[in-house]
Amino acid sequence: MAATEAAEAYLSAHHIPELLEQLASWVLYNTPDDPKAFIIDHLQQMKEKKEGLPLLDEENLKAMFRMLDIQTRGYISLEQYTHAMLNVGLVKFNKEPIGGQSNKITQDTFLHEANRALRKANQAFCEP
Repeated sequence: MAATEAAEAYLSAHHIPELLEQLASWVLYNTPDDPKAFIIDHLQQMKEKKEGLPLLDEENLKAMFRMLDIQTRGYISLEQYTHAMLNVGLVKFNKEPIGGQSNKITQDTFLHEANRALRKANQAFCEP
């Protein structure tokens, strides 16, 4: 049991599960012809920049919000918000965003929270 716990502690300390989730999401989002080369390139860029690469840019996040807000009400539900975060591989995000209690999360809030969670995820990969 000690070996299993040590392995889990190691993986957690080095953010390996989060890194693998981000890489898998990145590959699925971009669907490259050569996924292995794509992953290698992604890891090299992360190493060179000493930071992670954002999975989604501002325009991608806005497009995601528009897809979720199919009735163009200007807001999405907390459930939609949560699913969107999880679908792009973000597990550490604000579970109680502004507007969450009323199920009216605006695009500005969605963009702010998604960008914040992406920055946090990327920073975790670059810690020594």
